[in-house]
Amino acid sequence: MARPGGPTALADLLSQLEARLFSLGVQVRPTLHRGSSRDVIVSKLADVGLVANDEVVTWFEWQDGSVEEDGRRSSASYVLPRRCPASLDSAILEYKSFVFDYLVPSEPGGVTADPRSFSMGVGYGWLPLTTDLEARLNVYCRGKAEDTPLVRNAEFGYADQFYKNKLQAVSLCTIVTWWIEGIDAGAYTWDGPEAGWAQPDLARIPALQLEMEML
Repeated sequence: MARPGGPTALADLLSQLEARLFSLGVQVRPTLHRGSSRDVIVSKLADVGLVANDEVVTWFEWQDGSVEEDGRRSSASYVLPRRCPASLDSAILEYKSFVFDYLVPSEPGGVTADPRSFSMGVGYGWLPLTTDLEARLNVYCRGKAEDTPLVRNAEFGYADQFYKNKLQAVSLCTIVTWWIEGIDAGAYTWDGPEAGWAQPDLARIPALQLEMEML
């Protein structure tokens, strides 16, 4: 399957992904909040200095986070393959918490780097799209709206510098395509709302996806 970028291609891929998830028995629409409007997405991201990339707008138009009963994340919240989608508000809150509110204590000799670069794996300009317990899927929102965005997987608790030399995917289309192809290949299997996603079959996942830790 080709991996074109852009909002139109992403919208088509998300529709295909939703159909695959439904065929596995994932309760997609009862679990996902209705998406936001373009104006709301653009305005909220601008308030924290982020650019509403066209693909990011398409992502949050499609959904706005998963429903969590009693405020607790459950297996059913992980609608995406082994991922729990963040709402726009929770993504922005996490971005603000770890980029603007995280301060590096001064030391003898001083830390001369911008404190925002020590941002617990989120990174300046990197918006977290998921609320997974171990690692977040982050998309870069500091370029132009029409740019094809970079995407990376970042573990919570590691300074941003740790990820600067790691491979990054180009376009959310790449990530969604990997999910679709992984489902078709049997790499991702759904055990039902109680158990959620089974451990992925790594032998059925492309080497590049493994190297980027985009499981």
